[in-house]
Amino acid sequence: MKEERLFNKVNKLSKKWWFYLILFIILFIPSIATKGLDPRNTSDFVVTIFKHSFANSISPIYPVIQGVIIVCVALLFVFKGKVTRIFSIMVATDYLLMAVVDNVAITEKYGLGIILGNALAFLIISVLWIWEVFVNKNTFDRRNKSIPIYMFIILASFSFLSPADANTLLPSINILTLFTSGSGVWFCFVTPLYLSLLLYFYPSINVIILRVTSFIGLIIGLLNLSIHFTAYVKTNWWYGILHLPLFIISLYGLIISLRHRDTQG
Repeated sequence: MKEERLFNKVNKLSKKWWFYLILFIILFIPSIATKGLDPRNTSDFVVTIFKHSFANSISPIYPVIQGVIIVCVALLFVFKGKVTRIFSIMVATDYLLMAVVDNVAITEKYGLGIILGNALAFLIISVLWIWEVFVNKNTFDRRNKSIPIYMFIILASFSFLSPADANTLLPSINILTLFTSGSGVWFCFVTPLYLSLLLYFYPSINVIILRVTSFIGLIIGLLNLSIHFTAYVKTNWWYGILHLPLFIISLYGLIISLRHRDTQG
């Protein structure tokens, strides 16, 4: 089948070192700011864009988005392979949405600002999930019984809950944040959930998606940790902690996916 041959080719490419060099370069494509951007102010630019991003303007539909994600995850555990295409469409749509709303903002300081590298990386992940609808490699008919996976599920749940006050950026425990935190439209908080699900059902998954998403998550997680735990540590330390699941799960996912033997499924 054409789909199978294409999958095998992409699978081989995704094991090449230069494949990740290309992804790395894409992530660091210069951002766009209509009022100009001094490279020395990149950290401030990123924080400013995230603070005023379009994702914040769709807060009224946060409960709907997160409700859909929770329902799809629940259906996945109940029906497994019978709903994988529905799940793939949902995830692809979510990353497409994140590519636009997370990385674009209009601010007084920078004008129209776009974190272009992030946006392109999210689009790549979205395309992979759309592709998965056709190749259907995520059968989810086997389960990873290793001990670390349960720790990752706990970390991912913590990340998705995002127990933080949006104004003070300090810890705030409220069960309602499961639906109102907006984590469903923020890459750093929802990606650990998607990765932990892939790891839970490993190896009956699309390992290419695990590889690519883990690499992108690892780089973005590392960059966010460097921002929240250095220049902004006094105000953003809790957000730094909330980004740890992305970094940890992405690192494990990348290692597992690169060690994957194709004969496993």
